[in-house]
Amino acid sequence: RVTAIADRRVRGAPPKKARRAPFNLNPVGWPPLAFLWKNLIQSGNFASRMFILRVVLIMLLGFIVTHNFHAGGPPLGFIGALCIFLVLFSVMAGHNLLRVDLRSDLTMAEQLLSYPLTGSQIFMGETLAPVAILAVFQWLCLLGAVLFLSFGPHGPSLGARAVIALAAAIFVPAMDFIMVIIANAVAIMFPTWVRFDRNAPRGVENLGLGIVVTLGQLLVLFVALLPASLGAFIVGFISALLLPTRFALCLAALAGASILIAEGLWAVSLLGKAFEHFDLSAETTN
Repeated sequence: RVTAIADRRVRGAPPKKARRAPFNLNPVGWPPLAFLWKNLIQSGNFASRMFILRVVLIMLLGFIVTHNFHAGGPPLGFIGALCIFLVLFSVMAGHNLLRVDLRSDLTMAEQLLSYPLTGSQIFMGETLAPVAILAVFQWLCLLGAVLFLSFGPHGPSLGARAVIALAAAIFVPAMDFIMVIIANAVAIMFPTWVRFDRNAPRGVENLGLGIVVTLGQLLVLFVALLPASLGAFIVGFISALLLPTRFALCLAALAGASILIAEGLWAVSLLGKAFEHFDLSAETTN
């Protein structure tokens, strides 16, 4: 098979096109940015600035056309509802679909640990790319929901929808951060439960294992959301007494997101220490 592939390359098969770097990586700086840079390249065109710009321009053009010609109705309402569904789906399942993180590099753990970096720096850097990609995707979907979702003449105005979307845009990246950390924590703590080869056959036992892992992740997420929800409620309640509702909603979202990020950073420090003692060969042979 290798010989046949090489032979096709010799006969003039087009080589793989090099992927453009998402940003210029400085030789000196915050080490986790190097992992973000590498994983964004690995993710392909979805992390490119031109792709994001095209999606934004298409959304704005569609909104301008429909606003000028009064072409609203069920089709556009369906697009807005679909955008909200995609936000919710990406928050709960995006970390499993987008695996450009430590799970894809865990087979090279020995090489990663040879770098002059701490385990926390490596773990932090590996989580940045999926969080960034998911956050941008969700922000685009929230923009689509604001532009196209309509509740009729008595529903919330465009400004009210924008405030709700802004609060959601503040909170969902923190949710992505926690979900990606939980998924990578499973890979470190229970590496035999992770499928490194996507083409490997899936049996009934793998399906049951996936259900157990999902339930465990939801339980950890519930525990992490308890203090964040409490903090958001307290800040939102106090802010609503002193400020307009739109500001109170954004402040509540900011408080909840801050607590989630603080929890995530604490988890990164703990999991980074665990990763420093990680040995995949010992784990897979037990």
